[in-house]
Parts: sequence; C-alpha cells; structure tokens
Amino acid sequence: MIFDREHDYYQLASVGWHRQKRIRGCVLHFEPGKMMAQRIADEFGVPKHDIVLAYRAPYNRQFTECAVG
Repeated sequence: MIFDREHDYYQLASVGWHRQKRIRGCVLHFEPGKMMAQRIADEFGVPKHDIVLAYRAPYNRQFTECAVG
C-alpha cells in the first residue's frame, strides 16, 4: 500500500515474479471521489459510477457501466 494522506491519494501496488519475468504495477488507485481499477474489474462494494477502469483506453470507457475519468 502506498499512502499520500496530505493529498488523499492511495495505491495498492503489486510486485513479484511470473515465471522468468519481473512484474510490478498499480492494481488500484484511490483519489477523492474515485477508485481507479488498474488491473482488475471485480466488484469492490463501491458504486460503479465511482470506479474508473483505468486499464481501458479513455475513449473506450464510455462503453462500460463505470465512470469515464
């Protein structure tokens, strides 16, 4: 977990190995009023209008049930 309490930003990051390849990245990013799913799109108990599927291109987000940005 990464915390920036001064600006109210938070991240859940993933680090590890998959076979011979190093993997790392942001899984979830929280900022005021939004939860941005970077790698997963399961139900989190957060209203869909507050979730941005950040792994989708911005022009494609309009076709989801979630927030666009």
